[in-house]
Amino acid sequence: MDPADVTITDSADAGGSFNSASPNVFTPNSATATADVATVNASLNLGTSVTINTGSVGDGLGGAGNITLAAAIAKTTGGDATLELNAVGSITLNDSITSTVGALSVALNAGATVSTGAITTNGGSVSVNAG
Repeated sequence: MDPADVTITDSADAGGSFNSASPNVFTPNSATATADVATVNASLNLGTSVTINTGSVGDGLGGAGNITLAAAIAKTTGGDATLELNAVGSITLNDSITSTVGALSVALNAGATVSTGAITTNGGSVSVNAG
């Protein structure tokens, strides 16, 4: 496989970037990438949806295409929004995804496995597609 591995954590973006559009899409450009959870939370709090991709097979980035959530995603203000994680490989949620204001719909799309943690949507939907 050639997509990137993306970790969502409390560190600055590295090995990829958000496009600052609606939805705010993170696209990696190296084998390992970090998406800053502060950017994810800020977008969701504005009611802007967020999509995080690992890329595709054949991209030549050198990763396995996994997404790991290593810091909590917390939507605490703003209108309804959607969080979409698209992984060629697996998705592992090592921390929580929550919304306390506005509905948060969550879509977890993985080519392999999805290991979920606590997800609270405040009236939003949860969709899990694995393998």
